[in-house]
Amino acid sequence: MASSTFVTAIPVSSFTGIQRPRHVQQAITSSRIRVYKPIQRVSTPKLESETIFRRSANYQPSIWDHDYLQSLSSVYTFGNVNFAGRSIHKTSRIVARKGEGHDWQWESIMEEAWQFTTEHLKNLEIDTESDLTMEVKHALELPLHWRAPRLETRWFIDAYERREDMNNILLEFAKLDFNILQGFYQQELKEVSGCWQQYDLGEKLSFARNRLVVTFLWTVGTAFEPRYGSWRIRNTKVNSLITVIDDIYDVYGTLEELELFTDVVDRWDIKAMKELPNYMKICFLTLFNLWVGLLQAYLVEAKWFHSGYKPTMEEYMINALKSIAIPMMNVNAYLSAANPIIEKELKYLESTPDILQCSSKIGRLQNDLGTSSYELKRGDISKSVQCFMNETGASEEVARQYIKIR
Repeated sequence: MASSTFVTAIPVSSFTGIQRPRHVQQAITSSRIRVYKPIQRVSTPKLESETIFRRSANYQPSIWDHDYLQSLSSVYTFGNVNFAGRSIHKTSRIVARKGEGHDWQWESIMEEAWQFTTEHLKNLEIDTESDLTMEVKHALELPLHWRAPRLETRWFIDAYERREDMNNILLEFAKLDFNILQGFYQQELKEVSGCWQQYDLGEKLSFARNRLVVTFLWTVGTAFEPRYGSWRIRNTKVNSLITVIDDIYDVYGTLEELELFTDVVDRWDIKAMKELPNYMKICFLTLFNLWVGLLQAYLVEAKWFHSGYKPTMEEYMINALKSIAIPMMNVNAYLSAANPIIEKELKYLESTPDILQCSSKIGRLQNDLGTSSYELKRGDISKSVQCFMNETGASEEVARQYIKIR
């Protein structure tokens, strides 16, 4: 059987041969803005009579613009190929799973085993060019359950193909599965890009990040299976909107504007939902409470910035577990995927159980480790690293190490 070729497609930009748009417009760096009047006019004479100078994060436009995304195509998205792909998918995952070396259910035991084997494997004198050595090094870098499944699949297909004992039929199934799923992702991304283009937020709110492809990649990392296509589309929209709102609070809005915006959202007319059926009331109230809670957390950070206040580590983490938006994303994910929606389950998610608090904490601290230095340069508030440094007088290196093991 002839060797299959990989169809390079969004969202994985690290694949060999992926093409990028040739022309990328320069970011708008002017601090002068035009104040757009809302559909229902609100009296804001100060905003309309004065030119407001604002901070800028100097975000560059996305290289994955709408026209480029619409131009993506794949020979694996026609007729019976898509249907066949759904049947192939379960079989071909065997190849990816051959690389598993960690089981989250035995986390503490595996952590000790990992440390022991890492120390001894690194000291072994073995052929650095062998397939086994490459797989060992890859496994030592990160546990499998910390990796995005489709990225790991792509890496392991290449590694498996180099093996002398590889199974040609299984390999071809894995390649076909990978290409078909990439075709699905292309179509989903084209659809969500079309919807996002209609909102026109990228043009109207040029100060904010346009990270549609990035947020789509997040959804692929969360649920990559074909049956979750509509879920990926919905959650990409929501997460992209959260990113825009985050930039409004973190970078662009004045404190007066942010307080007004938060108040407007907080005063959504709850009475208007009385005509809704009971299940819709449950969903509406849950989303309402989560959105308001998220914006209130953003507003707390904005007040810290405008007042020059440096929060303690405890203060920062209490608010950060809300501002990371993971509870919001999880509830939205449930509403997008669950059928039927069960009131008991929804209330459980809304209560922010321990598992959501822990995932929010991990997400917040990992985000801080990766972006806090850059965010400080643009004038953002202190993150967990800086909060620990301010409280203890520790160096940044010590603070980062503390955050990693926290």
